[in-house]
Amino acid sequence: MLPLLLVAEVVSPYRNHNDENYQRDYIDKGKQYQQRGISEYWIIDPQEQKVAVFLLVDGIYQATEFRGNQQIVSGTFPELKVTVARVLLAS
Repeated sequence: MLPLLLVAEVVSPYRNHNDENYQRDYIDKGKQYQQRGISEYWIIDPQEQKVAVFLLVDGIYQATEFRGNQQIVSGTFPELKVTVARVLLAS
């Protein structure tokens, strides 16, 4: 089976950054994906109105955040043309 190239997660609602949902979606899953060598993953966060893109570089995720009408830049799929607003509308 081929490895996953991209995972996109919509964050579960959370009260604050210490909340269990926040910790699971932002911390725990990121560690799991990094260990599995998944090239790129996105955290789609409707509460914060942002998309965080994590790109695996030398075994460590490098994060970039995008908001509003910014076009999301994917290292794995550079031809992809989508804005944060469009992604949030679909989520």
